[in-house]
Amino acid sequence: DDWNVYRDISKEEEAEEDEEDEAEIERYNKILEQHAPDFLESLDREARAKIERTTMYRFSEGCQPAILDKPAVQYKPDNATIVARAAREYQLHLNVERIRVPEIIFRPSLVGLDQAGLLETIDNVIKHTGRTSLVSNVFVTGPGFAQVSGIVERLQRDIRSIVPVGTPVNVRRAADPLRDAWRGAALWSVNEPDAFKASRVTRQDYLELGGEYIREHGAQKDNAYSTDVSSFNFDDAGYTYCNPGYPQTESYAPLPDAQLQLVQAVVRHGDRTPVHQIPNDDTTWFCDGIEEDIYLHAANQPERNNTGSYQQVIEIPTWNKKYGFAYQLWKGTCDSGQLTDHGKLQHRTLGSKLRSIYVDKLGFLSDKLVRNSEVYARTTYIWRTKNSAESLLGSLWPDRGFTPDVAIPIHTYPQQIETMYGNSDACPAIRSIRNSMIKSDQFQKFLQDQGPLMSRLASIFDINGNDWKNTWDGYFDILNARECHGFQLPCDHSADSVKGSSPACATAQDAAQVRRNSHYELMFEYRDHPLAQNLTQLIIGSFWGTLKEQIDSHIAGKSGDLKFALYSGHDSTLIPMLATMKA
Repeated sequence: DDWNVYRDISKEEEAEEDEEDEAEIERYNKILEQHAPDFLESLDREARAKIERTTMYRFSEGCQPAILDKPAVQYKPDNATIVARAAREYQLHLNVERIRVPEIIFRPSLVGLDQAGLLETIDNVIKHTGRTSLVSNVFVTGPGFAQVSGIVERLQRDIRSIVPVGTPVNVRRAADPLRDAWRGAALWSVNEPDAFKASRVTRQDYLELGGEYIREHGAQKDNAYSTDVSSFNFDDAGYTYCNPGYPQTESYAPLPDAQLQLVQAVVRHGDRTPVHQIPNDDTTWFCDGIEEDIYLHAANQPERNNTGSYQQVIEIPTWNKKYGFAYQLWKGTCDSGQLTDHGKLQHRTLGSKLRSIYVDKLGFLSDKLVRNSEVYARTTYIWRTKNSAESLLGSLWPDRGFTPDVAIPIHTYPQQIETMYGNSDACPAIRSIRNSMIKSDQFQKFLQDQGPLMSRLASIFDINGNDWKNTWDGYFDILNARECHGFQLPCDHSADSVKGSSPACATAQDAAQVRRNSHYELMFEYRDHPLAQNLTQLIIGSFWGTLKEQIDSHIAGKSGDLKFALYSGHDSTLIPMLATMKA
C-alpha cells in the first residue's frame, strides 16, 4: 500500500526534525546559562507554577513543588535530592480516598461487593420489624468506622430520608468507641451471668463448629433457653405484630365468575397500652392526640342538639402512689388497655385502604354514606374496640354529617353474653379445658424448662400470683407493648441501694424468647393439644354462627341494603377463628 509507505517515511522525517529542534534548543540553553542564568531560572519557576496551579496536580501531589521533566537549568543533584525524589515517587497520596474508604459501608459497590449498605440495612430492619421508633435511639460504637469524623451527622441525615416526616431521629456515638463495646460486654457478664453463659462461645466450640454453624444454630447446645420451644419458629410470613400490613388495591383481585354481595370484616383493635400492670411503672403513655367528642340527644332527633359535646379525659394525678396505693401507674393520659393515638391512626389507615378497594376500585360501597342501613358495626364492650371501629369507619366514609340517617350504630353485646372472645363466665367448660391443658405433662415441661426466665422476669417486674406462673400472656403484654413504642424494658431498681450495682433489666433477648414462648403457648392451646378443637369451638363457635346467620339472611333477601359488616374484636377473636380454619 503506497499510502502506508508514505506514512512511514513521514514519521521518520518528523523524528529527525524533532532531534534537530532539541539540539538547537540545547545550544541556545548553553548560551543563556553563560550570559543570563536568571532568565532560565525564571522560565523554570513559571513552568512549575503553571503545573502546580492545575486542579489535578493539587489532588495528586498536594502542596509539593512540581518536578520538571526537562528543566531549562540543568544541574547535577546531590545525594539528598536524589533520595528525596526517589521517596516521592513511592508516596501514596490520599485525597478523595479519605472520603471513599468510609463511603464503602454505605455503598459496598464501590469495591465490587454486591450487598446492602448500612442505610439499606437499617431500612430493611425497620420494614421487617415495623418499628420506625428504632431510629430514635441509634447507637454508634466500635473500633472502626465509628471513629470517622462526620459519621453521626451522615447517619442522622440519611436516616431522615427513609422514615416518615416528623419521625424522631437520634444518632449517638459512644464516648469511647474503641473500648465501650468491650466494657458493655464485661458489665453484662457480671450483671447477668446466666444470660452471658447462655450466649458465650468457647474457643473449643468455635474451632470445632466454625463461625457459620454458630451463627445459624446459636452459641451453645446447653444454654438456658435450649428447650423444645427455643427451636419453635412462628411462621408469620413477614407479618409484624407492632405494625401489621394493610390490604393493597394493586394486589386485590375479585373472584372470577362471581359477584360481590356482602363484605364481613373481622379486625383486631389497634395498638394499645398494656393491660397488665407492674409496680413502680415509670413509662409515659399518651392517648389524647386524637380526641373523641361525646354528646347526648333524644333518639331519632332530626338535628344535633345544642347541649354541646363532651370529652372523656383520663387523669393520672401527681399524687400517684403517694397515699398508700400498692401500684404506681404510669404517667401520661392513658388508661390500661386503652387504644393509643397510633392505634387510632392504624385503623384510619385501614379504613382508607378498604375505601380504595370497595369504593374507588370496585364501586361496591357508596362513595358517600346516604343511609346507615348499608353498614353494620359491632364491637365488644371494651372501649378500644369501639374506638378502633370509629377510626376505621371514619376513613371508609369520611365527611359524614350528624343526622340520624348517617349516624352509624355500633352494636355491643353485654359482657355476660359476649361471643367475640372466650367467655368462660358464660361457658365454664372453657375454663375447665384450659385448666386441664395447663396440667398436661407437655405444658408443665414447657413451664419448667422456661422457669428460670419466668422467675427472673417476675423478680424484675416485682409481681407474683398464679396468673403470672401458668401463662406467658402477661409477660408478653408488658414487654411487647414497650418494644412497639421503643420504650426501655422494665428494670428492678431495688438493686440501686447496693453500692456499685446496676439494676437488673429485661433485655431484648428476653423479649424475643417471651414472644416465642407466647406463640408456642397459643399453638399448643389452639392447635396441638388433643382438646384444642373442642376449646376453639366453645370459644368462637357462637360467633361463627352469628356470621353464618348474617350470610343466610342476606341470601334470603332479608338484610335490606346491608353491604358491609364490621366486627371489631381482639387477638382472642382472630386467633381461634384462624385455628378453626386450620390457618
